[in-house]
Amino acid sequence: MTTYALLTNVTAVQSAPTNVRGPMNSVAPHGTDNPNSPPTEQAFHLVVNGVDPVAATVQVVASNDGTNWINYGDPVTATSVGSAPAQASWGGTQPFRHFGAYVTAISGTSAAVNLKMSA
Repeated sequence: MTTYALLTNVTAVQSAPTNVRGPMNSVAPHGTDNPNSPPTEQAFHLVVNGVDPVAATVQVVASNDGTNWINYGDPVTATSVGSAPAQASWGGTQPFRHFGAYVTAISGTSAAVNLKMSA
């Protein structure tokens, strides 16, 4: 199983998925690129760090061609409780070749979003 960073220390709402990976050898950052063997199972882990309380909502996107993207599942929100970071985990089972994500909402002092996918 390989782990991919879909979002790394994102601190603001993004109007569109600007951090997705395109076709092979693309210079677009982040995401995954599995042209020969799309993962059929994915595990996502969202962590929001900052000064309590923090919260963020992310939308995962997926594509088979690296150009045409769709929302992959519903947006997921993580909200902190106490002094621990906000966290959420979920899974997916669709065999897409490319994955990415973007932040649709974020709140809290120094809030920063990190999203990893294992496939």
